[in-house]
Amino acid sequence: MKKPQHAGESTHQNPELADQFTHLVEEAKRDPQIVALWLDGSRGKGVKVTEHSDYDVRMIVADGMLDEYQAQYAHSGQGGLDLGVMTLTDFASYAEYGTEEAWDRYNFSHLTAIVDKTDGHIQRLMHAKGCVPPEKQREIIAESLGGFLNQVYRAAKCQRDGDGIAAQFEAADAIPSLLTTMFALHGRATPYYKYLVWELDTYPLDKFPWKTDTFISYLLNIVTQGDIEVLVNVFQVIRPIFRHEGYGHVFDEWKGYYVVGEDEDDDAIPPNSSTLEEFGGMMNSCMNMADSENCL
Repeated sequence: MKKPQHAGESTHQNPELADQFTHLVEEAKRDPQIVALWLDGSRGKGVKVTEHSDYDVRMIVADGMLDEYQAQYAHSGQGGLDLGVMTLTDFASYAEYGTEEAWDRYNFSHLTAIVDKTDGHIQRLMHAKGCVPPEKQREIIAESLGGFLNQVYRAAKCQRDGDGIAAQFEAADAIPSLLTTMFALHGRATPYYKYLVWELDTYPLDKFPWKTDTFISYLLNIVTQGDIEVLVNVFQVIRPIFRHEGYGHVFDEWKGYYVVGEDEDDDAIPPNSSTLEEFGGMMNSCMNMADSENCL
C-alpha cells in the first residue's frame, strides 16, 4: 500500500513557487494571528503531483482578522500559488452537508496541517470534513442508493425499449450515486475522479468484493459502451451487501419495478455466500470492519 508523500515533498517543484510557499510557512509560524496553514489539492495529499500542480494554500486566521489578512495577502495568489484565507469560525462550519460548499469535503481527505496552533483542533476538523459524519451517514447512503437504483431502472428500460443511446447516458449517470453510496458506507467522502484509482488502491473499500482494476473496468464499460449487463451485475452484487447493512427498505421501495424490483428472494443471501461469489466474490472479513476504521 503506497502512502502519500508529506505536503510539498514532490519532485515536481517550481523553485520560485516553492520559495514563496516556504516564505508563507515561515510567516505563518511567526504571526500569532495566523492559527493554521496547509496545502490543499494534489500537493497537500502528496499524490498526482505534476509540474502543472498549483500550490493551493489555505490560511486560517483568528476571528475578526479576515479583512486585514485578505488585504495583506491579496497579491499572493498569482503565478501558480493560490492562497485562500478564512477565519477559524468560518472554517469550522465550512463544507457542511447541506451547504453550497459540501462538494469540497473530499479536498480535506489525507491532508496534514503544516502549521496548527490549535492543539490539533484544526487537524481534527480537516479529518472530519473528509469523512461522512455518523449522524448523516444513513441519510446520505439511502439517498444515493435510491439514486443509483433509479438510474439502473431507467437505463434498463431504455435498453429494453431499443434506445441504446439513452441507455448509455442513463447508465453513465448511475456512477456518481454508486460511488457516493459505496464510499459513504465506509464513512468516507467521495473522491474526485482524479483520485479515484489511487484512493481505491491505497484505501480499499473492503466491504465490496472487487479489486481496483476489475471495478474500474466495470465503470469504464458502463461509461464507454453503455454495458447495461455490467451495471445490473454491479447492482446485484451490492444489493445483499446493503441489505446486510440495514438498507433493505431502499430496495423494498422498488418492488415490482423492472430489473431493480425483481428477484427479491435474495434477502436471505448472507454477504459471504457462494451465490454472491458468482458476481465477483466477497472477502470473508468485509463485514467485520469497525466503524472507527471507516474513514482514514
